[in-house]
Amino acid sequence: MKKRLLASLLALCLVFALAACGEAPAAESGEPAAASEEPAGDLVAYELDGIGTAYLPAGGEVTVTPVTEPLPQMQAIIAFEGFTVHIGSTGPEAYEISGVDFPASVEEFSQRSGPQSFVPEGSEFAYDDHGNYFVQFVRDGQDNYYVIRLGEETAYAITFICPEGELANYDAAGWISTFEFIELAPFEEAPAAAAELAAYEVEGVGTFYFPAGATVERNVEEEPLPVINGSIDLGNGVCLVYGSTGRDAFELAGVEFPVDAEDYATRPAVVDYVGEGAEFAYDGCGNYYTQYTRDGSDVYYVAERNAARVNTIVFYCPEGGLGSYSPAEWISMAELYGDPSEELTAYEVAGVGTIYMPEGGEVYGEEQAEPLPNVQAGINLGDTNIHFGAFTAESYEAAGVAWPADEVEFSTRSGVTSSIPADAVFEYDDFGNYVTRFTVDGEDHYVASIVTDTLVVLANFTCPEGQMDAYQPGIWLSLSDFAG
Repeated sequence: MKKRLLASLLALCLVFALAACGEAPAAESGEPAAASEEPAGDLVAYELDGIGTAYLPAGGEVTVTPVTEPLPQMQAIIAFEGFTVHIGSTGPEAYEISGVDFPASVEEFSQRSGPQSFVPEGSEFAYDDHGNYFVQFVRDGQDNYYVIRLGEETAYAITFICPEGELANYDAAGWISTFEFIELAPFEEAPAAAAELAAYEVEGVGTFYFPAGATVERNVEEEPLPVINGSIDLGNGVCLVYGSTGRDAFELAGVEFPVDAEDYATRPAVVDYVGEGAEFAYDGCGNYYTQYTRDGSDVYYVAERNAARVNTIVFYCPEGGLGSYSPAEWISMAELYGDPSEELTAYEVAGVGTIYMPEGGEVYGEEQAEPLPNVQAGINLGDTNIHFGAFTAESYEAAGVAWPADEVEFSTRSGVTSSIPADAVFEYDDFGNYVTRFTVDGEDHYVASIVTDTLVVLANFTCPEGQMDAYQPGIWLSLSDFAG
């Protein structure tokens, strides 16, 4: 999963800061004008716990997120229809941990690696008419107005973001100049941090990070298409709802697998859920999201796509309460199954295909002519092994036996039934594989019946008895390409 981690970049911009601002001389001297003392009458105050007060137009949705890694920090997102404001603040504890001195001025701060890594190369900071030390640039189709400030012991980075070409429609500089910041308190006094989250593992989907004490529900549906869905529920109307669908479901439906999250968000299933006209965008944590209120609940909806699955992750809380939670950060932390390019190694097994498994395996195999042409091959990985018996049309022609219609029929053939216990039962797993599971002679077995247009395969993954839950053969087989 590749995400644009804007919040993390803001964090980097603050890691190398700290020092007193001093009084601001007049702008004519090449130094900042005094910041506005009173906010404009048409603005409202947004209280940002641990950061300060932002004055912006009405209608914004606030999310404040304490961050502990790589350094203690507070971050806030104020999302509007049409623009978003990101704020990050780093206090003395972070500088003490990092061993970096607080900068003597915003000019010095702007030349440090943090701000320089965030803004485009060659960007030049300057003072605007409101006394903000800023730089303005375009990135990924969005206008960015980036301002840095220093308090007595705390540094701040503020970024105003809107669609490219629309910055002139807003008074970003004026609004930012009215913000009132507080010095960041010792981090242990800040709101609850991510360290207090619990890990919730959902079979076939991944691991979610959500406040402790929630109840997990998981459902597997086969009709009309295979999908895993459920919820992680804290009670009192606060929950995370998830749905995960693999490539196999799209293949069964005859629909092209989405090319990315943006494509997925346009599909009918998503549009029907969020409603016509919902606008998606990337939040500060890299999630592709939309936000709305429905039936008394605030809803934060994220569409995610990786190489093997699409996922919807939806946070619900009582209406008006979204600012008390951190759904963007929590959802961005999810570890979702499905991307072989990041998690697994592609093994080319001659006569079988491309098999995705963890790195470190040793491929073995040979072609056999008796009693029928076939390939016996596999991958050995420590205490585990996956073995394949692969047969082509030549094998069936030589035997005078009809090609199996599908994996269900193949599982009933004598070559399969004679190699598994009599009471073994095949069924579809959560990833679309037709499998049976059993234990024999101290080993757990995960056997899959596989039929393609050119190849028939019996795959058998084995591991020491009682350890099958530590592995993901279902995912590995679903990602593999049996090409013969």
